[in-house]
Amino acid sequence: MQTDILLPRETDSFAIRKWLQYEDSTAYFKAQSNSGYTFYLSNAKQNMLLVDYIIKVKPNSTFILSADCKTNEVVDHESPTSPLGANLSSGNYNNSKGLLGTADWTTLRVIGKSDEQGNLCITFGIGYYCHVSTGEAWFKNVCATPIEEFEAEDKTWRFLGIILANTSFKDKQGGEKKHKMSNEEISAATKVLKQTEKDYKTDSNGLLDAQIDVLVSYAKMDCYTHSDAFGYSLSHESAYEYCLNNHIDISEYDHVSFVMCQPELPHTYFGLGGCFIKNYIGHTNVLYHEAEPLIYSAKPEALWSPGIYFHEFLHAIESYSNALGLEHPVLHNGEGYGYSEADGWRKYYSDFLQNKIYHEGRYIGVNPIVWKIPPHIFN
Repeated sequence: MQTDILLPRETDSFAIRKWLQYEDSTAYFKAQSNSGYTFYLSNAKQNMLLVDYIIKVKPNSTFILSADCKTNEVVDHESPTSPLGANLSSGNYNNSKGLLGTADWTTLRVIGKSDEQGNLCITFGIGYYCHVSTGEAWFKNVCATPIEEFEAEDKTWRFLGIILANTSFKDKQGGEKKHKMSNEEISAATKVLKQTEKDYKTDSNGLLDAQIDVLVSYAKMDCYTHSDAFGYSLSHESAYEYCLNNHIDISEYDHVSFVMCQPELPHTYFGLGGCFIKNYIGHTNVLYHEAEPLIYSAKPEALWSPGIYFHEFLHAIESYSNALGLEHPVLHNGEGYGYSEADGWRKYYSDFLQNKIYHEGRYIGVNPIVWKIPPHIFN
């Protein structure tokens, strides 16, 4: 994908922000007429150092912001479990992935939105709020690409299905309920996940180029969170911690689905989704209450078992569309759009994926722009 580097303009403006006013936290930028700006930031003491680069663009618009960054001995001293270090950001708590240690030139990306006056802020940082850091960082090749013009070089959407084969739940009386999946249960879950991969491609008419990897994890999962609405579930925060603690790298994926079977677990759902685990990586929970329906789900007579994965993935796409500033239908309004659950909502989900829901004189669904910007580009 070809993007244009931002060259110096008279309307450009800059600001520097520090958490502590240490004199040995320094920054400068160099303007070159043919290759744009190069930024340098350095913290000798633990600090948050940010440089805001503000440009004039089309008002109320969304952009993919990018810059190449290299670092020298960057350390995040405040957040050991989710360190950030050198990073790119735009707006409050909207950061790219971070770089730590000494790293060669790496592309960082983040979503940016201009305000009503057409101001778009691109922020370069060593550290951030709750991430005081030390070290050096350089940034170059700064770009701001309108989302309608952006197209990832790799548009394959990568899914990870994590089968949680060893779950444990402690009830209010202190008793522990364990469940270890049988080979038959694991085989059934795997079969449905691989069928989901095929159906994503078929039912989107090729718009969603899906690839699903299946991982069977025997590390115990016992970090259920309770809510009045859903009972006990695996929250997106706990899902990220589970992956982190068990060395499961999710950075190359766009969506992660957790499949579990936990008898006697109080819950009111079959699937949950829509939240991000980290940096727009979607999150799905599928919970079977008993082994029997899990095994049955892989049989030919089962009613379109991939439907639950479609449903929760589309909730994540609702959230991702919001982040990109794109309109979308309301997933739970299928009947209002004229569809029926007789086929497990398959026709509805297919039209949702293809932007082919005819409603009030126009077609709606997932904006085709979404499929050109898989979340892994931010990770």
